[in-house]
Amino acid sequence: MQQAMLALHRMREQLVKFRTMQINGLRGRLTEYGEVTAKGRASVPKQTGSGGKVSLHGISKRGA
Repeated sequence: MQQAMLALHRMREQLVKFRTMQINGLRGRLTEYGEVTAKGRASVPKQTGSGGKVSLHGISKRGA
């Protein structure tokens, strides 16, 4: 039982790290286009619009 609980905690820790990595990557990409967002995962759905889905309509490739 204890081994299973430790495995669950490790899996959750990995998921949190992955989520943080994804959010930071998204924030970095948005910053490249001039969209500055607040730190923290709570600000991402607010900044991106409908439920965390990102719409890149109206953003053109620079230098292309």
